Amino acid sequence: MWHERMTDSEGPQRSPLCFLSTLLSQKVPEKSDAVLRCIVSGQPKPEVTWYKNGQTMDESGIVSSYEFFENQYIHVLHLSCCTKNDAAVYQISAKNSFGMICCSASVEVECSSENPQLSPNLEDGQGHRLET
Repeated sequence: MWHERMTDSEGPQRSPLCFLSTLLSQKVPEKSDAVLRCIVSGQPKPEVTWYKNGQTMDESGIVSSYEFFENQYIHVLHLSCCTKNDAAVYQISAKNSFGMICCSASVEVECSSENPQLSPNLEDGQGHRLET
């Protein structure tokens, strides 16, 4: 009788939430794309929410251009053509009947104006100063 209860399937297998991989912080050049990806496992299937600087990303106007992707356990946030406004701490939370887990990562956007400018003392690419 005990064996029957163990093999009786009254629904999907249940397992606690865990990250199989977490978000990674990154630095991207302005007008480039940034992709944040993580893998979440758990049954029942968790409800996932993305945040930017602590605000839910479903609210309009928080990020200029983004898309969410989900495939099985893989969750992806794709930020297109990043600007300085996209530089932030992004967080994902996953919640089911077992509880909630979350992880975060920062995205830095390097504006082209921050790139080093050529100084009046030009170099030949090998560290040798060129006289002008």
